[in-house]
Amino acid sequence: MKKFRALMVALVSMIFLTGCMRFNTTVTVKSNGKLDVSMLYAMMDMSEYGYDEDSITSSQMQEYKDQGWEVEEYNQDGFKGYILSKKDITANELGSSMEDTQSELSGEASSINFTKEGLKYTLDWQVFDREQGEQISAYKNYFTMSGGYMKITVNLPVKPSANNATYVSDDGKTLEWDLLNLGPDQNIHLEFVLINIWLIIGLCVFALAVIVVIVVVIVLSSKKRKTAQMQAGGYYQQPQGVAPNAYNPGQYQQPQYQQPNVPVMPQAPVQEMQQTPIQENNPSIQAATPNLVADELEKLKKLLDDGVITQEEFDAQKAKLLNR
Repeated sequence: MKKFRALMVALVSMIFLTGCMRFNTTVTVKSNGKLDVSMLYAMMDMSEYGYDEDSITSSQMQEYKDQGWEVEEYNQDGFKGYILSKKDITANELGSSMEDTQSELSGEASSINFTKEGLKYTLDWQVFDREQGEQISAYKNYFTMSGGYMKITVNLPVKPSANNATYVSDDGKTLEWDLLNLGPDQNIHLEFVLINIWLIIGLCVFALAVIVVIVVVIVLSSKKRKTAQMQAGGYYQQPQGVAPNAYNPGQYQQPQYQQPNVPVMPQAPVQEMQQTPIQENNPSIQAATPNLVADELEKLKKLLDDGVITQEEFDAQKAKLLNR
């Protein structure tokens, strides 16, 4: 883009020398912020009048090619010149080249400003000073009659938030400035906001990951709470397919056989039961047995009401208690 200033200087000079030309710079802004730039620069063919100078010299042409520009000859409607194009230019490169251009034309680089703040892009460019604008406007009718023009076109992926374009099309996303009719201030103003689609996708993926983590935490917390309630009631269910480690009750090991997944009723130690003779006719034992069964049934009923065990598990445990 550095050579863009040479075209603008030559543009003003050729207007005064030949009286007519075609100049069109098209900037296509992509959604990722990169720019595709195409510049048409052609003069009216004056060879029959003895003026046969090319619009761009061969040495200039080679410089453009060395800097990555694609160069194509243009010969249409009596105008001869070239089309220069380059893709994926950054906003900083464009802004730097435009500052060089303005400095070359008027010596006042402060009159141009192309900035990017976050997602917002702003362009303020005084293309010509007042005197140059008046001189160029004087040729406007001659340009129209001979088929010449001078314009800048910007294609945006979104509708701009502010602009002073001469013509607007494509639902406000294509803007054209007629350099022969910029008005007294000779200024181009444009503001637009670009939202990076890949950034949006990344944020969505991150949000989805956070939601998944939250759901997993809720499920694990609920399972842990249910296990604690069953342990408090004496009806803890071991994880299916594992058995408690004899050396570390907090850990589990794979069992040698599968046990039915049913609540385990607390039982008195075997040694204590062996040391206590069971007397069928002992009144104290007969009185204590109904109370114990009632207490166990009350615990089971509470677990059922809290949703810790199912109705089927409640019925099974109740039958075992009543058949003791």
